[in-house]
Amino acid sequence: MNRTLMFCSLGTVLAVASLGFAAEPAVSADETTIRQVLTDRNDAWGREDVAALTAGFTADADYINSTGKYLSGRENLKTMYESLFASGKFKDAKIDQAVTRVRLVTPNTALVDATWSYTLAGPDATSKSGSSFLVMHKVDGKWQISALRVAATSANE
Repeated sequence: MNRTLMFCSLGTVLAVASLGFAAEPAVSADETTIRQVLTDRNDAWGREDVAALTAGFTADADYINSTGKYLSGRENLKTMYESLFASGKFKDAKIDQAVTRVRLVTPNTALVDATWSYTLAGPDATSKSGSSFLVMHKVDGKWQISALRVAATSANE
């Protein structure tokens, strides 16, 4: 009886212990590519490269910024980013957007959650952070943003 109890206890301990060592789920090639699209956006923002910044959007993409302004179409997004960069407000700003979750709902459609933050330099130094939600589509084998919604969750202005 003691031997049976000991083996059952040992089996339970091993089963519970193995739960803590479960392998991380494999990241698909699509998820890696989707994450890279956002990394490329961060890099383009840092260079104030409007063409590269908007290249990741579909031609008919929608965008709602953290103040609720709605824009539609890559060309309108280009105009908005050109205006932002021309204002000088974001000169030397530190911008970061990090993917927190990717869910492939079809082989060509992904829902993406991300966090973002920026810190402005100079006399107007402020910081802001929040979350964003993206719908991405694979168009001609390339992942692109078809919708981006941005929400501010904190500001130091």
